[in-house]
Amino acid sequence: MTLQIALFFALWVGMAVGRPLVSKVDYRIYHKIDDLMEEVKAVVRDHPGSMNIEEKTRSQGDYSAPLTVLSSKQAGLSTPDDDKMRVLMSFGEHGRELITTEVGLSFIKAMSDKSEIRKVFGPGDRSDELVDLMDRISFKIFPNENSNGRNLVEGGKLCERRNGRGVDPNRNWDVDFGVKEPDYDPKEENPGAFAFSEPEVQMLHEVAKDFEPHVWVNVHSGMEAIFMPYDHQGFMPNGTDADKQFEMIKTLKNDMCESCAIGSGGKTVGYLAHGTATDYMYTRLHVPLAFTWEIYGDMNALHEDCFKMFNPTTKEEFDDVVDQWTKTLFRLLELLPSHPALQQFAQSNANVSTVAETNADQQQESAIAHTTQQASPIRVIGPPISQELHPVPKDGYWLYGTAAILTTIIITFALLRRRKNRTSQQRWRDQ
Repeated sequence: MTLQIALFFALWVGMAVGRPLVSKVDYRIYHKIDDLMEEVKAVVRDHPGSMNIEEKTRSQGDYSAPLTVLSSKQAGLSTPDDDKMRVLMSFGEHGRELITTEVGLSFIKAMSDKSEIRKVFGPGDRSDELVDLMDRISFKIFPNENSNGRNLVEGGKLCERRNGRGVDPNRNWDVDFGVKEPDYDPKEENPGAFAFSEPEVQMLHEVAKDFEPHVWVNVHSGMEAIFMPYDHQGFMPNGTDADKQFEMIKTLKNDMCESCAIGSGGKTVGYLAHGTATDYMYTRLHVPLAFTWEIYGDMNALHEDCFKMFNPTTKEEFDDVVDQWTKTLFRLLELLPSHPALQQFAQSNANVSTVAETNADQQQESAIAHTTQQASPIRVIGPPISQELHPVPKDGYWLYGTAAILTTIIITFALLRRRKNRTSQQRWRDQ
């Protein structure tokens, strides 16, 4: 009977140890995405002269995807883009990287007006120069690029990085599309049936082509790094512009993130990535400054503990990451005029006009526009939304369970044998 109890206990302990402890989202710290987007829209409504939002939707068969595009110009929405540095930013391309959308929200709030901009680095000449610089920049921002993927994460699939039908938006671009490395895992980086097959990527691509940005910043998490092209090759581009971009990255590292890895994504991150947005922006749309940022990563987290791997889990760490990377985005903006492709914007334009915020109620109503677009049907790629999408644990956590069971059984037998020996010895002494 004692042996049976011991074996049952061993089995229970083994199963408990074998099952990984997975962190959950603490919504006292993080926003749910609907709440986060409401805060973004509230900022826009409060600044109708300098900000607006366009809500796009695209459907393909039974699959539909939304995309929110925020436009911002401190000089006024009616001022032209021709005399401004054009900056395109994306947050939340992978659903499980919640911290990226929090940094995006923080940045949108901080850039909303001159009084908020002055708070970034505190009072002084630097803040005055930053305010002046912001008048020479036009922004388009995707606060949550992969809405359907984020919904899956909030529904409990904490390891999901793909969109609502199982395609990785950051593998769906037409640069080296579909190339698969030896360690390719479709549960992580399914590129889709063909380049630009996904509505999210189609809409972002159209915005980028129309906007013609000078700068692209794609914000991710999983480690701490500031990357430039290329992702699909293990080296950086050559030439004066690329060399200057790398100098800017080194400055960002020294000033803002000493622990950050820097260089090309393909050389530094440890694997090649094909069909990425950053490589497309650089090679096909000829964006002079294309970046991929990795703003957080817990390298000690278990493979199964995706939330902890990609997102800070304490309020203190959360606040530190959001503050650090919000400031790093502004530091990047300060460096932009030093790049050869943007030196024409180095001096302030004295004729920049300011749009008075008159008829505020009418502008607030028009600040958030809605467009719905239909595309030709396409077959669904990847598993249906109802299917479990967690990646298969690479380490096989049942191995830990088996080891725990065997260890517990061995200890139990040793204890029983020791007890038997003591009983025998006691009986011998009694005789």
